[in-house]
This record gives sequence, structure tokens and C-alpha cells, in this order.
Amino acid sequence: MFSAHHLNKELPAPIIRNFWQKVGASQHQSRSLESVMAKINQNKMPKTPYKKDAIIYAANDRSDSVYLVHTGSVQIETKNGMVLGELGQGELFGEVGLITAEMRTVTVRAKTDCIVIKISEPVFQEKMKQADPICYAIIRGLALRINDANNLAEKYWKELSIYKSLDQ
Repeated sequence: MFSAHHLNKELPAPIIRNFWQKVGASQHQSRSLESVMAKINQNKMPKTPYKKDAIIYAANDRSDSVYLVHTGSVQIETKNGMVLGELGQGELFGEVGLITAEMRTVTVRAKTDCIVIKISEPVFQEKMKQADPICYAIIRGLALRINDANNLAEKYWKELSIYKSLDQ
């Protein structure tokens, strides 16, 4: 079944997590997540706590960093409040704006009390420069497609809202 959650800008991480769970490799994924979190802790990247419902960034904000959920969960919403998905520990968000060099296209809100790690644009760009050019092209293409899919989902959501209002 297809849902708005599948249009999430941070879609690859949930898909990977679900894949590992389905193939019975959750221990592998768990060890991998622990390894990533340990490296982040070693780098002393700043951790910022957010209370439930706090906005981490809003649509149309400048794209100046990528975020990693350290604890808790966040919710991704369109400009008009359509929920696109939820991300938890070890998942990244905010990369699309940096890859496409555009303003933020979604709002990210703390779904629970959470701690997020902010990865600065220079650090992110340095990592992207180290990537194979073909991988970078694939990542950029996926980011552009996700942007388009989110815009289309919101358009259909607005149209559905209009039709529902006519029934009342």
C-alpha cells in the first residue's frame, strides 16, 4: 500500500532499516547504527535538545545544515501541514536543501522530546566532495525526485481537501 510516508525526503534511511528488519538482519543494522553514533560522539558535534512540538526548521528557511536524530523522533511536514513521515534515532534530514541548493521545502517538528545533531554545510559538502561522482549524481537525482514527489503529494492533498469540503 502506498502512503504519504513513502514520499518522505529522508526515505532511504527508513527503507534501509525496514529492509534489514525484513531480512532478519536487525543485529547488523543495530551494530551499524551504534557504529555511526559512536563516530558522531567522537567528533563532538553539537547536540541540541528540542521539546515535543518544537520546530527544528521551517519551510522556506535557508538550507545551511543537515541534521541527525540522536534520540527521540521528528516529524516531516509540508508547507501546509501534510505529514510526510517520521524519523527516529540515527536518521538524517535536511540534506535535500543542501544538495539542491534551495531553501527548505518542508518543516521539521519534534514529534517527541529529542536531541538532534547539526552537521554544518562545510562538513556535509566536504563529505559529498569525497563521494564518487557517479554516487553524487545519483544522490542529487534522488533528491530532486523526492522534492518533486513531495510537491505533487501536497498538490493532491490540497485538491482532496477541497473536494472533502464540498461534501460538507
